[in-house]
Amino acid sequence: MSTVAFAQSHPLQPYCYHIHDNNSAYVIRLGMLSILATLTTTLVASHVIPIHFVGSGNPLLYVEATLNGVPNCRLVLDTGNGTEHSLVSQAEAAKLGMVTKEYHSTHKGFAVGNDKMAAGRLGKLKTLQLGDIKMKDLPVLVSQTVDGLAASTHSPFCGVLGYSFFKSYALTFDYKAMTLTLEVSSRPPKKSIPFTIKKDSPIILIDVPIAGLGVRKFVLDTGAGADVISREVMKDLRLTSIQQVPMRGAKGLAQADLVHIPALTFAGNSFKPPFAVAADFLPDLSKVVGVPLDGVIGQTTLRQYRFTIDYIHRRVWAEPGEKEI
Repeated sequence: MSTVAFAQSHPLQPYCYHIHDNNSAYVIRLGMLSILATLTTTLVASHVIPIHFVGSGNPLLYVEATLNGVPNCRLVLDTGNGTEHSLVSQAEAAKLGMVTKEYHSTHKGFAVGNDKMAAGRLGKLKTLQLGDIKMKDLPVLVSQTVDGLAASTHSPFCGVLGYSFFKSYALTFDYKAMTLTLEVSSRPPKKSIPFTIKKDSPIILIDVPIAGLGVRKFVLDTGAGADVISREVMKDLRLTSIQQVPMRGAKGLAQADLVHIPALTFAGNSFKPPFAVAADFLPDLSKVVGVPLDGVIGQTTLRQYRFTIDYIHRRVWAEPGEKEI
């Protein structure tokens, strides 16, 4: 029998579902707050950065960067969320001797799976270096979110990279080579599909055809450990719950269902996920974004492909991968 539990040590910590059965364990993370940063770097044709996973079953994706001259700082790669500033942990801010001040924002910063707005204190990073990419004088939001994530994964995460960093690049995720390639120019193939980004809520929105249902709007989230569907989609497809499980979030206890879903199409590729989670947070997220949302494409689907997210042209394309993570 499978069991699912949600753990959250802080209202802003991302949803984490722990799914266990007799043969495997999964950790489903539904994203967290993204770093928004001002990029000051010489534009080179491309940058190839090693990527890493932590956790088993549904691992969390990260890169290692240098902050204020301190190397090997782990930054989560999360396309699913956005705030107007960079995000670093309280522990890292203290280590760097960062001076902070009170912070208020009119932007719609939030975490996928949580409609609460971002909170923290405002500071500044003198430098951030990722491979050959160098950034200076970065405003950062110092938040307990990253500290909570580090504690729950037993991994010393320093921060999270998101839209403000990604927006100048075409990003290619290659799980066989375990690399992230960032290019400042690209030529999207004909098979690529468009995506949209809301100004105040910079998450990636794509159209996903679902067998027997038609096209629905999904979030593409590299910070999500698994695919998610709305209760409405579950009802429309007449899906039966494998198991109903308690889910604890910022709003308290809620219920989620593990389900088997029909094949879906991601960037022209048909794929049948082994399972998905039917959850209640999507209507709230839809209100924040201003668009009806029916699901999240997470690592369950993404890790089956070598895929490119082209922020420059707002296009996504994918080809089958050769390595199962």
